[in-house]
Amino acid sequence: MTNAMTWQSGLSQAPAPPLADGIPLLGSALPLMNDPLTFLEQQYLKHGPVFTVKALNRRFTVLAGPEANQFLTAAGDAHLSGRYTWATFADEIESKYFLAAIDGEPHSRMRKILKKPYSRTAIMEQLPTAVTLTRTLLADWQPGATFVVFPTIQRLIGEQIGRLLLGSGPGDYFPDFVLFMRTLLNAVLGQWPKISLRLPPYRRAKARVMQLAADMLASHRAQPKSADDGDLIDYLLAASADNP
Repeated sequence: MTNAMTWQSGLSQAPAPPLADGIPLLGSALPLMNDPLTFLEQQYLKHGPVFTVKALNRRFTVLAGPEANQFLTAAGDAHLSGRYTWATFADEIESKYFLAAIDGEPHSRMRKILKKPYSRTAIMEQLPTAVTLTRTLLADWQPGATFVVFPTIQRLIGEQIGRLLLGSGPGDYFPDFVLFMRTLLNAVLGQWPKISLRLPPYRRAKARVMQLAADMLASHRAQPKSADDGDLIDYLLAASADNP
């Protein structure tokens, strides 16, 4: 590795991170679009663990390699926060304790709470259900028929996640989920203007998604199950009672 630097917390005269390879006007936009992982790895080997990437009119600071992991483990909470980036997302889903938008001890506690239901073991136990859902979808395919791959696989994964974690898939609400999440994520990450979150199609999709969530929550509260026998909603309701 070349040009590696030692960074000291609180150093006011630290040099600016080196700029990644690019061309006038476009910056590094083309390699980021074509093969971002290879490009970022090359720049890490060239510039060290901290460098800047420019793409069109946007500029990003990249922390890479084992040095970045060590820094995040030792001092990440003191210097970095997801609150600013994900605050809009948390507001839109009406979540006070959205995992990506909280820091420090609350974040660590929430990760511990969510570790069990999202573990590999919990998912592997339900693998036969995922296989059955896949076979059900495949049963409708006919030799010679054509279909668009991305939305087909997107719907399959949506049904699998819904059944495995929540007891039911999105069903007729699937288009609403797609519109809601695509618009929200693009607005939060700066790909689309924030005004996108005020447009009628998004507001209608959000209202339907939130209504479905409220209905599912009410159903689980009306017929409660233990955290061990229920699905993710039952687990979270029990966890909420223990961690109000």
